[in-house]
Amino acid sequence: MQAHQNDMRYFEEQKQKRERAKEENKLFLKIQMEEAKLRKEHEEKYLKEKTRTHFGPENDEFINDFTKKREQQNKAFMENTLRGQIHENVNRKNTRKEIDRREDLLMLAKAGEVMIGENEESAIKDQGRKEVFKRVWLEQIDVKNQEK
Repeated sequence: MQAHQNDMRYFEEQKQKRERAKEENKLFLKIQMEEAKLRKEHEEKYLKEKTRTHFGPENDEFINDFTKKREQQNKAFMENTLRGQIHENVNRKNTRKEIDRREDLLMLAKAGEVMIGENEESAIKDQGRKEVFKRVWLEQIDVKNQEK
């Protein structure tokens, strides 16, 4: 029993050591990844700075004006694109509504034709029943007249 408890403690200690080692490795790898990222950013900045030219305040104004114009053009392009998409969506919705409306009208017209046909059939049946009842009534009158 004592040996079993000692084994269990040993295994728990080993498990805790492995967990701590994993955590330390994760932390170490995270630090290395951040350092690599910072090193890469620093190299990119260094290369950009190396190739950058500066010709004084006039150049700064030109660059600022150029970037403003480009941003305005991009903004105008995006607005036109979005307006076009909105217009297309509205047209598509209106077309779909028109198609649905026409389909509904066709279905109503077909239903109306069916109902008219059914009404005509029932009118013909009613007329036939009336004629049958009239004939039977006339026959009964003839039979009564013959009995007299």
